[in-house]
Amino acid sequence: MRAQLSDERTESILSALRLSRPPCRRRVQEIMSLLGLMSAAHAVVTLGLLHMRALQRWFARQRVDLVRHRRRMLIIPYTLAGDLDYWRNPAVLERGVPLGRVSAMTQVFTDASLTGWGGVCQGQAVGGVWPRSQRHINLLELETVQLVLTHFAPRLRDRDVLIRSDNRATVAYINRQGGVRSPVLHEAAMRLCETNTVDPV
Repeated sequence: MRAQLSDERTESILSALRLSRPPCRRRVQEIMSLLGLMSAAHAVVTLGLLHMRALQRWFARQRVDLVRHRRRMLIIPYTLAGDLDYWRNPAVLERGVPLGRVSAMTQVFTDASLTGWGGVCQGQAVGGVWPRSQRHINLLELETVQLVLTHFAPRLRDRDVLIRSDNRATVAYINRQGGVRSPVLHEAAMRLCETNTVDPV
């Protein structure tokens, strides 16, 4: 069984998106309405939240007063085209997500430091050393999850996976499908979600 958008909700989203092809000028209230439609629907759209983060981040940077500036015109930039096209795809909106709780998960433990990384799955370990880098530890922790999942991919295929990490940013950016504060962490989370997610639960 799968949870899906109704035909009416799907058409409402597609109608709003048809008017929002970059670069185009839209009122603040219209962009707010589009974000509201996406927010209400993302739970049943595979990776829907991930693909609305860029729009959220761009809109927040406009620093508009949501009451006084509702009729102000903003230009939606080309940089948002990819994520808006994702939401515009009828196959994405109609697919839905599985209903019910996951009964069993395969646990994967990951950890990173500024010098190396490692992970454990079903009693088997993998690890390595980072090349010299000035990257932030939060980014290294997210990249570690990707490396460990890639290594254990044959074991994890067609399984539900629970990532165990002691890094709060990593947990947040995975559970929340990216974020709006750090573009670098969002890009890492996007790569992670898109290469490893079939049906988020």
